[in-house]
Amino acid sequence: MEKRKIPVFYHIPKNAGTYVSDWFLIAFRYYRRTYTDWLKNQTSKNDTIKSIQIVENEFIIARVLVGDSEYFCEKFSHFIEKRSGTEWDIEFKNVTLDFIKNLFIFGIIIESHGFKKRYSVLNLFKNYDLHEFLILRDSFSRAKSIYNYNKSEESKHDYSHGLVQATTLEEYILSNQLEDSWLIRNLTEIEDSVALGEGSFNKAVNALTNVKVYDIKYTDKAIQEAFLNCYNFDSQQIKLNSWDKVTKNETFDKKIKFEELPKNTQLVFLERTYWDNKLYNTLLNI
Repeated sequence: MEKRKIPVFYHIPKNAGTYVSDWFLIAFRYYRRTYTDWLKNQTSKNDTIKSIQIVENEFIIARVLVGDSEYFCEKFSHFIEKRSGTEWDIEFKNVTLDFIKNLFIFGIIIESHGFKKRYSVLNLFKNYDLHEFLILRDSFSRAKSIYNYNKSEESKHDYSHGLVQATTLEEYILSNQLEDSWLIRNLTEIEDSVALGEGSFNKAVNALTNVKVYDIKYTDKAIQEAFLNCYNFDSQQIKLNSWDKVTKNETFDKKIKFEELPKNTQLVFLERTYWDNKLYNTLLNI
């Protein structure tokens, strides 16, 4: 029997994750109204689409968009919190194959806290053909985004708000808080105290063998290809409704170009992010 294809998105912080997540929900709503009759059974109290948020150690490690036309979730006793009519939290240990069999799995988002648990999470979905993809951006653009986000009011809800101690971008680059490669460390589980090298780089590349990688400027193409491959519809042809939310996180701070930084700061940045830049260039064939 041929396995049903489902999209799996790996959410790297500050790499268009909210935008992709919004499109997952928009595409699922389109799928529901176009290919199912679930809306006939929907009530004002209960929704037939749910985002099951898998939690471990109080962090959301994955989100699973599911169709629940028979309201199985309302009868299931192991949810730890119902954040809304559609967002329900469950401990990872309580997500079983039997639980999954009662739901229509539309797509999966591996959150940043779930990268190191990705194999355990995805093993629950071994009966599906996984279309795995992620979005990358160059190291400097991402560093700027992390700095600006952390220092802005937009991050007040985030546990990391205010953790960046630097008061300028240059100061942040020269500090020990600048990441060398978030992706390599989270793919390979190398501790922060251990220096990155050729071995960790190669291990990260190998970990992404079956994952489609896109530059952030091709995010819409990544979304389009995921839903064409899995559900045979073109997300770019979906007419948005008034309730469809598409979030593009933009900062309106001064746009600093890498070349405008002092030469010493440029050298420090390039040395610190050497393996991250190499990974970006290798995966995107630059």
